[in-house]
Amino acid sequence: MLVTALAVAYGFRSELTHMLAKHYLQHQGATLTCSRWQWGSQLLAIDADRLCLEYQGHALTLEGVTLTPTALNIARAHVQAGPIVSNDNQDKQASPWQPAPLALLLPLKRPLLSIAEAKVSFVDFSRPMTFAIEETQINHFQITGDIQGQWLLKADAIEVDVALERDFTKVLGEYIKTQQNHALDWHADVVQLALKGSFMGNRLDASLALHLDGELRTEPHCLWQLASRGRVHIQSEDMRQYLITAQQLQTELGALSHCQALDKYSAYLGELAETRWQLNSRQPITVHMNGEFNLPELSMANRAGQQSVLIEANNSQGNWQTLTLSSEYLLAAQLDGIGSLQSQGTLTEKQLQGHFLGQVALPPQPELEYQPLQAKGQFGYDYLGSGWLRADVETPALSYQDYQLKSLALTLDGSLAADGQVEAKLTTAVAALNSPRLKARTLTQQYHIKANALAAGERQAEAKVQSQVGDLELEGVRLSSLELDSNLSFSRVIEGTHIASWQDVEALLKHNWSDNAHALSVVINDTELPTFMPLVQQLEPELVLSGGTVSLHLEGDALLERFDWQMDINNADILYQSYLAQSFTLAPTGSVNSGALQLDTTKFTLSEVRAGPVLKEVSGMLGMDEDLYISQVQGNIFDGTFALDKLYLTTLGKERVPTLLKLEGIRAENVLALEPQQGISVKGLLAAELPLRFNEQGISIENGRIYSQAAGKLTIDNNAAFNAVKEQQQQLGPMLAMLENLDINSINADVDLTHDGWLTMAMQLKGKNPEHQQEVNFNYNHQENIYTLFRALRLSDEITKRVEQEYQAKE
Repeated sequence: MLVTALAVAYGFRSELTHMLAKHYLQHQGATLTCSRWQWGSQLLAIDADRLCLEYQGHALTLEGVTLTPTALNIARAHVQAGPIVSNDNQDKQASPWQPAPLALLLPLKRPLLSIAEAKVSFVDFSRPMTFAIEETQINHFQITGDIQGQWLLKADAIEVDVALERDFTKVLGEYIKTQQNHALDWHADVVQLALKGSFMGNRLDASLALHLDGELRTEPHCLWQLASRGRVHIQSEDMRQYLITAQQLQTELGALSHCQALDKYSAYLGELAETRWQLNSRQPITVHMNGEFNLPELSMANRAGQQSVLIEANNSQGNWQTLTLSSEYLLAAQLDGIGSLQSQGTLTEKQLQGHFLGQVALPPQPELEYQPLQAKGQFGYDYLGSGWLRADVETPALSYQDYQLKSLALTLDGSLAADGQVEAKLTTAVAALNSPRLKARTLTQQYHIKANALAAGERQAEAKVQSQVGDLELEGVRLSSLELDSNLSFSRVIEGTHIASWQDVEALLKHNWSDNAHALSVVINDTELPTFMPLVQQLEPELVLSGGTVSLHLEGDALLERFDWQMDINNADILYQSYLAQSFTLAPTGSVNSGALQLDTTKFTLSEVRAGPVLKEVSGMLGMDEDLYISQVQGNIFDGTFALDKLYLTTLGKERVPTLLKLEGIRAENVLALEPQQGISVKGLLAAELPLRFNEQGISIENGRIYSQAAGKLTIDNNAAFNAVKEQQQQLGPMLAMLENLDINSINADVDLTHDGWLTMAMQLKGKNPEHQQEVNFNYNHQENIYTLFRALRLSDEITKRVEQEYQAKE
C-alpha cells in the first residue's frame, strides 16, 4: 500500500511540487512557474532539468541541477532582473527593515554549492553579468567572471572580498548614460572597483578600492578630466548611520587648459591653467539612511610656483533625499594675473551669500596703467537668477593715455531679480584728474540704474546720474562748483535730460538719439550777466559785465551737425578797459551747419556808449555773410547824429572798400568841450564824411572831410596861449585880433587819421569880424594824437568808477 502511494505521488511529482510551492511562497509574492525533476541513480540524487521562479517582476531559471548528499551542482543559473524602480514606487505600506545582529543557522554539514555558469540580465544592459560560483569548503565561496573574489558566511557575519571586472564596468557606464536626462558626452575607465569587508546584520565595516579615469566633454573644444585612486572606508554601528572616510582617496581634476572656452582666463591663472586640481576630504563623512549627511571638510586646491587657489566647503550638512544643504565655504587665491582674493560665506540649496576682500588687477589694456585695486564687499545669489552685490573698490592712481586719476573710489549697491530686473546704485569719487588740457579736483558721481536684462523683445533701461566737480581747469580757465543732473532712458532710442549748473547759471540739455537721428536741444534761461564774471575775468581781465541778462536756445540734430539757435541779450552794461556800453540789447538768431556758424541779420541797440565822445541812442544791424559785420548804425553824438553804413568786424586782413561815417548837426561847442580852453568859445553846427578803414592795425581815416552846416561864432577872450602868440609874433597881431570876435561863415577841413591815433587836419575858416567889418580867411594845419585825448577823457569820467563800484558790490 505504501509503495503504491509513493508511486502515485512520484507520478504526480510536478503537480505536488507546484502545490507545495504555492503554499509556502505565495505569502512572499513568489511563484514557481516550472519544475521538471526526477530521482537520480540509486535514489541518492535528485536531477532537475529546469526550475523557474518569479518574484516581483524578477525571474530565476535553474537548469541542469543535480543534488546529492555532498554537492549541489547547477549547470546554468539565469536571473532576469526586472526594471530598476525608485523607492518612491515601492510599496509604502511595507514594514521598514529593522537591523539586527546576524544569527545564521549554518549546518555543520550540507551539500556544497557549485554554479558552473551564472548570468544576471538587466533590461537596459548591453550584456548580462556572467560569473561562476564554487563553494570550496562549507560556507566559503569563490567567484570568478565579471565578479571575482570570495565571500565567507559565518553565523554572525558575512565577509566579502570581491572586485568588478574592468570590462563589465564599461557595461555599467553605458547603462548609466542611457538613464541621463541630458546627453552628456563623458567616458569613464574603471581600472579597479573592489569591495572588502564584513556585514554583521546591524553593523558594517568595509573598504572600497577605486581606480578611475574619466573625461567629460562639454563642447567640441572643452575636455574635463577626472582621476581618482585609493580607498574609501565605510563603517556603521547600526546600519542607519554610516561613517565614510576618504583620506586615502586621491582625486584630481584636469587642467583648465584642456578647455579652449576658458582661454580668456589663462592670462589670470598663468601656470595654474596647466596643472591639475587636487580634491581632498580629510575628515570622515557621516551619512544617515534618512538622507541626512554631514561633511566636515572638503577642499579643492591647485598650486604652481607662487600661485595657488584653494576652495573649501566646511561644516556641510544636508539631506540628499530632500535635496537640502547648508555649508560654509572659503575661497583663497593668489594669482600673478589677478592678485590676491579671499571670500567666505555660506551656501544652501536655496542661496549662496558671502563677503570678499582682495587686491586685484584689471585685465591688461593698451595704454592703461594703475596701482592694484583694493576691493571688498558682500554678495548673495539664490540660483534662480536673483542676487545682490555691494562692493567698494579703491586705487591710489590710474592712468589711461594722457589722463591720470588719483584716489579713485567706487561703491556699488546692486540687485538682480529672477525676471532679469536690474537695479544698481553706483558712486564714484576721484580726488584729482590731470591731462595736458584738463585738470579737475574732487569729482563725484552717483548713478541709479534700472534695467531688464532678460526682457523679451525691446530691452529698456533707465539711469539717473548726479555729477559734481569741485574745480575744473581747461586750457587755463578755471571753474568751481560744477553740477550735472542727468535722467537717461535706453531702448531703441537714447533719451536724456541733463541740467548743468554753475554759480547761478543753469543749462538744460535734452537729446533723443536713434540710429538715424540725434535730436539735441540746449536751453539757458534768462541769467544775470554778472554771474559769468568769474569766467570772464579769466578770459579777459579788463572786461566787466555789470548788468543785464542773457539767454540761449539751441535745437537741431547732432548726427547731421545742423542746429538752429537764438540768443537774447537784454540791457547789458559792459565795461572794457575804459570803454563803457550801457543797455546793450541784442536778440540774434542763426544756425550751425556742419560746424559753420550762420547769423541772421539782427537789430541791436545801446542807450549810451562812452569812448571819449559820448554816443547815445545807438542802433544798428548785426549780420554775417562770409564775415561778421555791423551796418545801418546810427545814433546821437554832440547833440547831432552819426550814421555808419557797413563795417566788418572779422577777417580784418581782407582788403575792403572804406566804410563811410557821416556826422550831422554836430554842435561845435560840444567838440571844443573835449579839450576846453579858457576864454575860447565856439558855436555852430558841423558835419563830416569820414571814410573808415578797420583792419588788423586798427582804425584809420583817409581823405575825410569836416564842414559847417550853419553860420557860427568864435570868441577869444584873454586866453593865455593866444596872448602869448600875439606877443611873440607882433607882426601877426592885427590878423590874430580878427579871430577874437569872428562870425563864421564856413568851415572846411581835410582830415586823415592814422592807425596809432595821429589826427592831421588842414582847416580853412572863413568869416567876418563884426567890429572891424573885415572878412577873414584863415587857414590852419593841426596835428594831434586824439587817442591820448580820448583816453584822458575816459579815465577822468566818473562813470568808470561808478560801474566798477557797482560790480564790486554785486560780488
